[in-house]
Amino acid sequence: MRAACYVVKLGGSITTRKQGRYELRHEVIAFIAEVLQSRAASWDVPLILVLGGGSYGNLAPTDYRIFERDGGLPSVDLPMMTVTMFAMLSEISNVCVDHALRVYPLQTSALCSADESGCLTMDTRSLRAVMAAGYIPLLSGDLVIGQGREPLLLSSDDIPALLTEDFDVRRVLYYTDVSGIYDPADPSTIIAFVSSTNASDVQGLVGGSAATDLTGGMRNKFMQQRLLAQRGVESEVLAFEHFHHLDQSLRGTRQFGTVFLSE
Repeated sequence: MRAACYVVKLGGSITTRKQGRYELRHEVIAFIAEVLQSRAASWDVPLILVLGGGSYGNLAPTDYRIFERDGGLPSVDLPMMTVTMFAMLSEISNVCVDHALRVYPLQTSALCSADESGCLTMDTRSLRAVMAAGYIPLLSGDLVIGQGREPLLLSSDDIPALLTEDFDVRRVLYYTDVSGIYDPADPSTIIAFVSSTNASDVQGLVGGSAATDLTGGMRNKFMQQRLLAQRGVESEVLAFEHFHHLDQSLRGTRQFGTVFLSE
């Protein structure tokens, strides 16, 4: 029987200073920890927290030349990408522990592998053990070396769909700095629902990544949320300003953003 869980993804624009150099927004992380600590006893199933890389994930690939080759081999600096991402998780963990939140950081590159076609899988045994011990697992996007020795960037947005292979994911929340997917016919409103009936139309409305975002922006979120829907998991992309209503969002009793209906 697959273990049930919720998944909460926090965008890097929320937790990091995206235009800075490897800078966390400590006051925001403290607020996140306080909300989670105060709500933890009320969840009916455990929660997995996924952190966007923000300035960390966007700077490290260039700083450490992960796509360059040295004598036919990947750059000697390449491991610093995953070191950087785990350093981010470690610093976030320090803030959470200071606020009495039971978290446990896990290095995503150690959990994931890729076959020769680039198809990713995740070994979730460590996550299940951490959750059974009463901790919230912390994951982030990371670097994965494929079977062909080529480095692959794993976006944090892709992690929820990977988790559905082994977990009964009840609901996924993607917190961002925008309210959802905006309706071009009325830019002051957002599209309430995405389903199989309107998905192709809505897909044409979402943008790709910005120049500083290497892992897809809203378009990649859209594709991942559609994948979740096809696997029977409902998700919502919503603004972080509603994070204090986390319980209602997890239960689906109150809607703030664009909901991707399960199929």
